[in-house]
Amino acid sequence: VSKCSGHASSNLSTRERAVLLATMSGDRDILSALALKAGAELKFFERVTVRYFGMKEKSAATPIIGKKLFFCVGKHAIYFLKPDMSSMIPGGDVFYAYVAKIVEDTETTTQFLVVLNENRDAAWVS
Repeated sequence: VSKCSGHASSNLSTRERAVLLATMSGDRDILSALALKAGAELKFFERVTVRYFGMKEKSAATPIIGKKLFFCVGKHAIYFLKPDMSSMIPGGDVFYAYVAKIVEDTETTTQFLVVLNENRDAAWVS
């Protein structure tokens, strides 16, 4: 997943990243609208460009490379919402219990990989 904004944040401390994240993606009105569609309280969001999306091929939810989505951070999960904010994509709620790790791409300032464990939703592939 690649952030749409071009802000470089790899040289920032954890506290500075948290402040930047809150500044960039904490708009309460947009969070409220996205939270209604996600069905959960959200803390942060970012409009992202998907570089790879590991969902089973028969799923209609598989976005094409370069598709823009909303990546939302909630208390218990991350959520992927459609770019028009109309709804969550099918299988778009990924609970933290399903996340094995998140890998930062140190060659870029905007890309990271979310790796899911075996307990993930059946719609996702590893």
